[in-house]
Amino acid sequence: PFDPAQRFFLQPTFGMQRQIRGIYQDDLKFAEYRISTQAGEVALGSNLGRFGQARLGWQEKKLDASLETGLPIFPTGTTRYGGAFVSVDLDQFNRLYFPSEGWATRLRYFSTSDPDFSRLDATAEVAHTIGRYVLGAELAYTGSPNGRLPFFDASSLGGFLNMSAFAKGQLIGDDVTYAQLRAERIIGTFPIGLRGDLRLGLAFEAARRGVAFTETRRNGWLNSTTVYFGGET
Repeated sequence: PFDPAQRFFLQPTFGMQRQIRGIYQDDLKFAEYRISTQAGEVALGSNLGRFGQARLGWQEKKLDASLETGLPIFPTGTTRYGGAFVSVDLDQFNRLYFPSEGWATRLRYFSTSDPDFSRLDATAEVAHTIGRYVLGAELAYTGSPNGRLPFFDASSLGGFLNMSAFAKGQLIGDDVTYAQLRAERIIGTFPIGLRGDLRLGLAFEAARRGVAFTETRRNGWLNSTTVYFGGET
C-alpha cells in the first residue's frame, strides 16, 4: 500500500502452471497437450471502499506447448507476448464458495500487439435466499474484440458448473458466452466441528462459441442440466 488507509497499492505477481489439455471431437479425445505457462505482471491498484478493487498494469506471458499423446492437431512450440491490462473486481458475496446472498462482478481487458489480439473477460453473479432455497445466476463472456485468442490461451468450458455435461476443457473457443441458473435446497448442516450447510442443487447451463477450436460440429447454443449435492466445510 502507498498510504495508511490502503486506498492505493502496487502489486507485482508471478505464477507458473503446468496442465494437460485434452483435444475433443465428437465426444472422443484425440490428443493431449502439455501446456506450461509462466506469467508475470505489475499493477497499480485502488481499493474501491468495501466493494472491491481496480487494477491497471502490464503482463508478460510465456506459453510452451508440447504433444503428450495422440494426433498432432495443433502446432507446438513457445509463444511469448506482453501487453497492458485493466481489471475491476467487485465482490459482495457472504461466502467464498456456495454463497447464499450477494453479488459479484469481474471485468478484465488485456491487449497486446505481437501477436495482435485483445481479450475481454466479463462475469456477473448473484445469489439470493428465500426460506430454505438459494437461487443463483451467472452470466459470463470471454472473447477477443481484436484479432483471435491463441488456441492454448482460449476460453475453456467443461467441468462442474462450467457446462457440467461435458468433460473438463472439452469445449475450447473464442467469443464464448455462458449462462447459468441454479436452485439449491438447504437440507441440513455438517456434523459438529464443521461449518456450513448441505445443499441439493439443480443447475441449468447454456453456452455458445463464436469460434470453435474443438468439438467443431457442435454449433449454436449448447445446454447442460446437472443435479448435485454438496456444501462448504
